[in-house]
Amino acid sequence: DKLIRLPAPVGAAMMEALKPVMAMENTLSWYGKYDEWVADPVSRGRFQIVGGISPSVLASLQKLEKAIPKSAEIAIEDKMVMGVKQARHEDKQNGLPATEWRQLPALLEAPNNVFYDVTSGKIIYILQGENSAVKGAVELDYRVKKSYLNAVVSGYRQSVQQIEERIKRGDWVRLQ
Repeated sequence: DKLIRLPAPVGAAMMEALKPVMAMENTLSWYGKYDEWVADPVSRGRFQIVGGISPSVLASLQKLEKAIPKSAEIAIEDKMVMGVKQARHEDKQNGLPATEWRQLPALLEAPNNVFYDVTSGKIIYILQGENSAVKGAVELDYRVKKSYLNAVVSGYRQSVQQIEERIKRGDWVRLQ
């Protein structure tokens, strides 16, 4: 609860200093919330904090002269894991199964790569496998009623080739 009230640099530093404790807390809290959402699969606009933007990502955004978010949390809305987008990705055979959705805090805590998408302004977190990767896109300062959160707005599998093409074209700039 404190994280969303702190300025991004302060919140990121707090997350970094408390990383082992926060990682475990985020993971356990997310498991419970994910199970709750799956048991009640109606999207109700519920959010859960699943991680935080690291100080190094904030520093890289500053070097690129991009706007720094108001806070450092990363949250996800229930509709992301069971809504229309998830169904569409499942139809395309690139949706994340429950086991990978449950790993979301680990993806955000220790991604293989983090990029800035110059076309959308989102931060892209990549956890790479052999032929494909889990890709999570985070929109900075996503408006939720009268406040803002940094929110996961997409999560699915993407081929390593597609990721490499985005980097070569200059669509994505490495942050970490």
